[in-house]
Amino acid sequence: MAMCINQPGSCGCKCVHGFTGDGTQCNAMKRETDNTCTQEWQRLCKKENRTCHVDDEDVPQCGSCIEGHQLVNGTCHQIESGGVCSDPTKNNCDVNAECIDVRPGRHFCTCKVGYIGDGMRCDGPNCHLDARLCHANAECMADGNCKCRHGYEGDGIQNCTEITTTTTAFTSTTLSTLSIS
Repeated sequence: MAMCINQPGSCGCKCVHGFTGDGTQCNAMKRETDNTCTQEWQRLCKKENRTCHVDDEDVPQCGSCIEGHQLVNGTCHQIESGGVCSDPTKNNCDVNAECIDVRPGRHFCTCKVGYIGDGMRCDGPNCHLDARLCHANAECMADGNCKCRHGYEGDGIQNCTEITTTTTAFTSTTLSTLSIS
């Protein structure tokens, strides 16, 4: 399919979008219909350390960072040998913190849900920071700890089981011995 343009002293034809050729003969461009990226797109995305995928409109796109790479300011950078977080000699995050590699050689520590601190020191858990921390049968105390309600026992976080009392009844039985002679 071509579009012809008539101008004073000349005219010319060119193929419309989606077609290729010299303007007198136009052929539909090869379209990937099996939802795979062309080799050209795969090379382009690989240069950017990204995966390639075809969207819902059959348009190839460079997507998320490939394995071993992390997105920093819109660019996929290689995480050097597993990053700081995987090296216990460089990872200074608290045991109750998550370590996040932000760029090669740099990391960030953030306290887990229910804990408070700068990531290198995390105190808690504290139910004042996370109301969901306490078990359904527990209450949040003034000191930030969870305590099972009256009639329940447990750690206040994972479990609070009802205290059951068992009554054992004893009955006395008198046995008579008969002696037959």
